[in-house]
Amino acid sequence: MYGLSKQDYQTQIEELLDFMELPKDNEKHIEDYSKGMKAKVSLSAALIHQPKYLILDEPFDGMDFVSIQKICDLLRTMAGKGATILITSHQYDIIAEICDKFALLKDGVIKFNWTIMELENMAQEKGFGSKKTPIKAYLESIMSENQKTKLSWI
Repeated sequence: MYGLSKQDYQTQIEELLDFMELPKDNEKHIEDYSKGMKAKVSLSAALIHQPKYLILDEPFDGMDFVSIQKICDLLRTMAGKGATILITSHQYDIIAEICDKFALLKDGVIKFNWTIMELENMAQEKGFGSKKTPIKAYLESIMSENQKTKLSWI
């Protein structure tokens, strides 16, 4: 467990099981868990050794709102203590709450790498300020540029 003593990782396991509201019995296999429960197990495994660097791909997929909020708070706390966390996600609304930098990758190219404030300013500059969610509207416009999909088989 990446340099943790048996006592330390057992303590970590107990804390993570409680925090993630995961069952403590060993009778059920992970494959029998819901999608959200599987996501919590995976995240718990990634967090058990208290990493300084954490890469998460769609960590909130299938999770309920309360769990997402708890995990966001945990990730903010970790970042506040110096951890570097890279999250890839399609869930802009969640990411915007917890990230201090935001990059957009489209067609294998990084379109921008800005702070949330820079992103807000660009959305305003591009005329999306009157929208209910200007950043989301701006991002959607970028993603739909040149996306005239044709179905040649019809």
